[in-house]
Amino acid sequence: QTVNLSADQTLDFVALPAAVNELLISEFRQRGPNGADDEFIELYNNTNAALSIGTSDGSAGWALVASDSIVRYVVPAGTSIPARGHFLVVNNNAAGGYSLAVTGDGTYTLDVPDGAGLALFRTADPTQFSATNLLDAVGFNSVANALYREGAGLPPAGTTIDADAQPSFMRLLTTGVPQDTNDNAPDFAFISTTGGSFGGPVASILGAPGPENMASPIQRNAQLKAALIDPQAASTAAPNRVRDTTANVCGNAATCALGTLIIRRKFTNRTGGPVTALRFRIVDITTMNTPNPGGAQADLRAIDAVDVSVLTTGGSSVLVKGTTLEQPPAQTMGGGLNTALVVALPGGALGPNASVNVQFVLGVQTGGRFRFLVNVEALNGALVAGRSLKYANGSKH
Repeated sequence: QTVNLSADQTLDFVALPAAVNELLISEFRQRGPNGADDEFIELYNNTNAALSIGTSDGSAGWALVASDSIVRYVVPAGTSIPARGHFLVVNNNAAGGYSLAVTGDGTYTLDVPDGAGLALFRTADPTQFSATNLLDAVGFNSVANALYREGAGLPPAGTTIDADAQPSFMRLLTTGVPQDTNDNAPDFAFISTTGGSFGGPVASILGAPGPENMASPIQRNAQLKAALIDPQAASTAAPNRVRDTTANVCGNAATCALGTLIIRRKFTNRTGGPVTALRFRIVDITTMNTPNPGGAQADLRAIDAVDVSVLTTGGSSVLVKGTTLEQPPAQTMGGGLNTALVVALPGGALGPNASVNVQFVLGVQTGGRFRFLVNVEALNGALVAGRSLKYANGSKH
């Protein structure tokens, strides 16, 4: 098309925002301590509204397909996934399937082969499994069909998973929402509760699988406000932040060899209703096997914390609730990437405009520059939104 401009006219080109895939594959694994069928695939509603599954071709729903071209599950047409919520599909093969505690919203029984790719299509008609109907894909670099991976794909995870390791591939959440650059390698992190290597080319980052279903707490924008528990003190000073250098002070040399770092904050409920469940998911942390761009980098491990009373600058005493690692899976080496930390709310709920003081206790295995980023996850009658907090090199961002 030709555009004619007179002498006093200008033409501005405005970049339109990139298209957003409504439903993403946000976490998955193809093997676990229960064997080759110990699998799950987590889907994420990447929009701010409830997502109603529907098809234009009259087929049964949206198909989740492995790179062997076999459908593993169809999310039924008419399903409504909460805004920023999840839909969990698990392998329930009776011979040794999915072993984690969160119940699947859907199930399948045919193993997804190690090293396979996964694709999500906006149709259940196999003749329409094409790039036109593709919503999302994730796969390994050995997958020949590019429809079942994005970019070059992921390095293989290996197959020597032991009974103590709980691996998964999680989509990064550093910005508070899943990262989607259409390239699997930078978008996903390989994590496990041991930080081990399992016969693959790369070591896993210390962390924990965190499959979530449609009933799970929701991560959203800041409706739970955060503040210092003592606004008269600096964010890096007690009681807002405390560094205990006592070796093995937590009683476990595998988690706090160089003591602990305690971060305390007050969270205020601005959701308009009572919050009935509150937890914090670690979405960025310097820990075992975290990629290091250079320089001395800390190795931090989240550990259980008890309730304490602390004195503020004005001399008053405030109660600070401890956070505990959500288990299973067991995390004997401490929590890392994707670990959820749970708060027992006083009286079982946090009322509108009410506040709760919370402390995060991080074991220090190695000193150095650190990052600690959490998302608030909460539930009430309206599926509460959350806020991200970031601490980089000792500062809150």
